[in-house]
Amino acid sequence: MIINFVESLIASFFFTNYFDLKINKYVYFIINFILISAEINIDNTFYSYSITLPLLVASTATIIAYFAAKNNIWEVLFISLFDELIVGLSITTSLLFQQIISVSMRTVVAKTLYFFIICLVIYMCKYKKIKLASIYWKLLSIVAIIFYFAYTIISQFYFGMNLSSILVFITLLSFGLSVIGIAVLVYYISELEHKQQETQFSLQKLEMEQSNYQQLNNVSKEIKIMKHDLKHDYALIENYLKEKEYSKINKIVESRMQNLKDVTTNINSDNELINTIINYKMMIANSKNIKVNYEINVSGKEYMKDYHLNELLSNLLDNAIDNCSKNDPKIEVFIEEDVFLYLEVINKINDSVLNKNPDLRTSKLGGNHGHGIKSVKRIVNEYRGSVKFFEKDNKFHASIIIPLNHPH
Repeated sequence: MIINFVESLIASFFFTNYFDLKINKYVYFIINFILISAEINIDNTFYSYSITLPLLVASTATIIAYFAAKNNIWEVLFISLFDELIVGLSITTSLLFQQIISVSMRTVVAKTLYFFIICLVIYMCKYKKIKLASIYWKLLSIVAIIFYFAYTIISQFYFGMNLSSILVFITLLSFGLSVIGIAVLVYYISELEHKQQETQFSLQKLEMEQSNYQQLNNVSKEIKIMKHDLKHDYALIENYLKEKEYSKINKIVESRMQNLKDVTTNINSDNELINTIINYKMMIANSKNIKVNYEINVSGKEYMKDYHLNELLSNLLDNAIDNCSKNDPKIEVFIEEDVFLYLEVINKINDSVLNKNPDLRTSKLGGNHGHGIKSVKRIVNEYRGSVKFFEKDNKFHASIIIPLNHPH
């Protein structure tokens, strides 16, 4: 019974430290420990070895994490099954010592090995930042389910039937090594996805830089034209001075000042990445006759991974541009650096968005807010921040706060 409690403690420790929880971690740990230990002890009371026990434990862990954790359901399912495969690997490895040590000592070896493997998995997932898309977790869950049933069936034969020990042991060891293979597969998929995100960001950044370069060329050409036209303005102003037509001189000066302001509008903060992203989106907004006002007070420090900042800002600005009021097309951008990174994008709206679409679900036909909202929430959650969407005075606000002390 003590060994069963130890196994329940290790499993609860694994789930508590792996999942991104929505509830208190101690409460989550206690719930897992009580339910898992109860299942194991009740099962062992009636059966010496049950093929359904690992599946029951994995199902319980999955259900608890589904309600208490923020992770994708397929990731939850895979981790729950993967835990049972690690238990199987530990038991299989301990069989290597069955001719040397007693059954009770072999059990201790298995649980000790189980604990060290769990610690290694937590380290790899937390400190190596393994993040996968939902489709990969789904495929890995299917693989884990196949290995689970194959492993438990052969284990049942081994513990319950008089089969060739060498043959069955080799088979069990093969499945145990498959657990390591799955772990390696997860790691390399994570690395490939990370590189793919960086490549995608590099392409987007190159596209934005090219667009900014084109914008600067256009600005340069317009300034040259304005300089060329100045000599005509001077001649006209000289004539108005002679005739004392001062009001006409004021109109010429105001017109030229406005033209110069329109041509030279360009974000120039200390953060080059933010400059590039917002300047690019301002070009799109200007092409749609949307006026953009901004207040940006940031340094050149790295707030998050470049591709995350690009995805976050781009989605917020795209939503504001796509859903901006046609009657009063205005967007406001506020970015402030303090203890937190404050980021807010506001756009004018004609009708309430949240009344029609409170969950901000994507709507390709309706054009409502929602495009990229899931990505925004995912990134903000990853950096332990908070995001709020609300409306006030016919304006839609997307407000984000991210702590700057979060380990990026």
